[in-house]
Amino acid sequence: MKLTISGASGRTGTHLAEQALAAGHDVVALIRNPAKLTLRHERLRIAQGELTDEVAVEDAVRGADAVLAALSPTILGGPRDLPLASGTGTILPRCAHTASAGSSTAGGRAS
Repeated sequence: MKLTISGASGRTGTHLAEQALAAGHDVVALIRNPAKLTLRHERLRIAQGELTDEVAVEDAVRGADAVLAALSPTILGGPRDLPLASGTGTILPRCAHTASAGSSTAGGRAS
């Protein structure tokens, strides 16, 4: 199974990636700063990008069987600047777009 994990450089995201790799899954880690993720593995691909970058998100979720978000809420500039909310708003449509573009069956899996 191919998994995309956003927030993979954080504590929870790193644990998710480690467990997924140990279970034999391929993992794409979508993170802002690749230097923050010390985990290395042959089935791990690091995709650098902001959650609000539609191109980076679409690239990271392309072909994924599941997308996991291990995001922590950070309020930078107050209630109108919520990276978690705006990032989620970018991830969900990209998942739907990728699933519909790459599948011929329900559930987002290609036949």
